[in-house]
Amino acid sequence: MIGRMYLKQVLKVAAGAVAVASLPLARRPPRTGCILMYHRVADLEVFDARLDAWNVSPARFETHLEWVSRHARCVALQDLTRTVSEGVQARPVVALTFDDGFGNFHRCVLPLLKRYRLNASLFVVTGQVGLAGPYSFDRWALRNAPRTPSDAWRPITWPQLEECVSSRLVSVGSHSHRHLNALEAGNDELAEEAGLSRDMLVRHLGKDSALHYAYPYGSTRLGQVRQAYQRAVRRAGYDLGVTTDPGLAGEESPRYGMPRVEVSACDGPAMLRAKVEGNLWPQRLGQGLRSGRREG
Repeated sequence: MIGRMYLKQVLKVAAGAVAVASLPLARRPPRTGCILMYHRVADLEVFDARLDAWNVSPARFETHLEWVSRHARCVALQDLTRTVSEGVQARPVVALTFDDGFGNFHRCVLPLLKRYRLNASLFVVTGQVGLAGPYSFDRWALRNAPRTPSDAWRPITWPQLEECVSSRLVSVGSHSHRHLNALEAGNDELAEEAGLSRDMLVRHLGKDSALHYAYPYGSTRLGQVRQAYQRAVRRAGYDLGVTTDPGLAGEESPRYGMPRVEVSACDGPAMLRAKVEGNLWPQRLGQGLRSGRREG
């Protein structure tokens, strides 16, 4: 496991450097936008070589927002497809998304969104909002919580989500109810995941906060976003669904299977630009290292 995690980190850095160097040769596909995918935004005091923390530090995250505010057009997720369909954009179109729903979104991300006046979508696991301990699926936190400040792993609360929504910069969507892996769940369970989570979001935050769905684990290639799951999400009343499949999104993207681009701790502004412009072969290379579980 240690060798695999180090290999992933080395490959990310090396492939990213090549992607940045080859950026002048790349051409952004027309009528597409980039849905950036974040998870944890915290200052971590430990590095676990066995598991990916899926973390970006607040300082690094602010450099991303500064770049986006200067060089891209940041839109709400629900507006991305319409925006790119309007024709050639002078600047790349970007939507910010955050999976899982950590409390550090409220403390670290929301103030920066307000500072730069940028929109974002936060996907929460409704059955575990407000837990005192780590998420049941957060293997990094379950292993490292005793030696890590709780702000790094504590789930967000409903009052914090209400404050996020009241900012009018954050839309809250579903990351399921229990964060089941579709490889280990039947179609009825997946339909329940989509329906229960939407009911809870509507009850706590209003119907405008239950428009989007982010599939847990989210790889179409690995069978975690099968067609039955997409149908369940549509029938539950969501407007769109996003995966972890790497790629730019556009009019031709499946409405309930839209690709995204993962952002990692080692991404500086130059690498972020490469990703936003669609130079994504490093991310597709990294997909080959993924297994059916989110782990190192």
